[in-house]
Amino acid sequence: MKYFLQIGLLLAGLVCSAFAQDYPSRPVKVIVTYPPGGGADVTARIVGQRLSELWKQPVLIENKPGGGGNVGADFVYHAQADGYTLLLVSASQVGNAALLEKTTFDLVSDFAPIGLVSSSPIVIAVNNRVKANTFKEFIALLKSEAGKMDYASCGIATTHHFAMELLKYQTGTKAQHIPYKCASAVNDLLGNQLDVIAVTLPPALPFIQQGKMRALAVTSAKRSPNAPSIPTVSESGMAELKDYAVENYYGLVAHAGTFKALMKKLEADIKAVSLDPAIQNKLAGAGLDTFYKTPEQTLSLLSSDIDFYKKMSKIANIKQE
Repeated sequence: MKYFLQIGLLLAGLVCSAFAQDYPSRPVKVIVTYPPGGGADVTARIVGQRLSELWKQPVLIENKPGGGGNVGADFVYHAQADGYTLLLVSASQVGNAALLEKTTFDLVSDFAPIGLVSSSPIVIAVNNRVKANTFKEFIALLKSEAGKMDYASCGIATTHHFAMELLKYQTGTKAQHIPYKCASAVNDLLGNQLDVIAVTLPPALPFIQQGKMRALAVTSAKRSPNAPSIPTVSESGMAELKDYAVENYYGLVAHAGTFKALMKKLEADIKAVSLDPAIQNKLAGAGLDTFYKTPEQTLSLLSSDIDFYKKMSKIANIKQE
């Protein structure tokens, strides 16, 4: 009996290996859980085009927004675990998943990380009338105003929202949150209807470069190559912010039941594409930074971020819309 079991396992392994070698033999879908045009969608299309060239098969990008990313994730969860339906996961989606008490899936245990690809830095910027030229001066202004200032982010329970709430928590400051869409927040700051915004860098960068608004810091651990003159929050010189970092990343995951041999192929191909200078240049042209992480690093970051978002949602009383 043991002999036949061993033979069966060996044959199964050979079948899985052959399946991985022939993959893909038909079009592959990448599900993006947000509308077209954002960082998640742009990342999927740039990477998808290169994978299509590499695999000699179409890579189809399907946008399935809704539920803070959970509609698209649920679609992939219920798809076959054959590598033909992948999920473009984002930091904001991780934040929303952390807020839901009941879902049909677990973002960590029910999906297998392939790797992170890119990030879209979050910039904290102010209207030129705001009397703060540095991030440290901005925090001092928040303290002196004692909750009188508002800030706009790219929506409730987004990475941008959590980034500002963490900042308030660590500095002991107060500011009222106003949920926006990123582009609308930029426009209203330019129109003097807002004083402070925490938004994705690309829509704000042209106006920062033109001097129409003042960038104080990015929330990422490192400066963005697309805007190297903008310091990080951790560079502000404030002891309570020396370890501050909130990343706004995008990457790919597959169904957790996907064959290991196929996962290895996907992991290797995503790594090669992510580190390809031509792809990095295309991402940079869209205002995105290269942010490649291995499957192990991706799993670690997703897990720690879910814990972080759960903690901050309780502290700041953040609830999904």
